[in-house]
Amino acid sequence: MMRGLILLLLFSLTLGMNFWAGLKYPDVEPSIVGLLTTGIYLLALFSLRNKTILFLSTICSCLTGILFTMESSLIEIAFLDILGAIRYPLYVFFIMPLFGLNKVFSLPIHSFASLCTGIYMVLFLCCLVRVPKSLIAR
Repeated sequence: MMRGLILLLLFSLTLGMNFWAGLKYPDVEPSIVGLLTTGIYLLALFSLRNKTILFLSTICSCLTGILFTMESSLIEIAFLDILGAIRYPLYVFFIMPLFGLNKVFSLPIHSFASLCTGIYMVLFLCCLVRVPKSLIAR
């Protein structure tokens, strides 16, 4: 219960710090404070080892990257147009908390969404790996 509350508070803080830059990019660059809060958020995600959140974040950020890449063709087909309508909520909840990293990488949105997918996937795979207790004691 307490872990979930900590993660929710860090998510809110990180989203708040990166929100304006994430909405107005490339006109507004991410700040150092956004980069620091993103780092703290990633450390919290890794240390809390919530596999469900990391798996959902990986899938949703991948879907967001695909939707931003296919932006021009989403309007032509009605189903894809409806699917395109969910890309901004997905962007806000799964990409924007990591947007402080774009201070370092300076990528377009669709490329940054792919980078976020990779980051979430690495964190998820690290959570799946179990370290033997004999190695921890050393």
